[in-house]
Amino acid sequence: MRELLFKNLTSGNAHRRDLFISEMVTQGNVVIRTQRRSVYFVKNCTKVKDVSNLDELKKLNDNGELKKRHFYVIKKHNNQTGEDGLFCKVRGFLYVVVGNSVYLIEFINAFKINVKKGELSKL
Repeated sequence: MRELLFKNLTSGNAHRRDLFISEMVTQGNVVIRTQRRSVYFVKNCTKVKDVSNLDELKKLNDNGELKKRHFYVIKKHNNQTGEDGLFCKVRGFLYVVVGNSVYLIEFINAFKINVKKGELSKL
């Protein structure tokens, strides 16, 4: 059996997009739940004269706007319940060029997996 849940959590704020996908798969006596979440923020928009001029684009990074990416992985195991879990999270910044505008986008992507074994009546 497979269940899939999709949510677009975007608020009225035009500078934020928030997507959430959850899936549950049952195979025998094992239940696997996955959750994916992607959040994007438009942090800044800068007009440039010529996007093919790399020197002009390099000045955008000199402001310290582009920060390091952060990557986290957490693994959990519960001996009492027999549940295993994995959580991955990536956070960073990227530039998007549209016409003569350069947008600074902050992103957060998270992925979570839970695997539970046991009798279906206990799940």
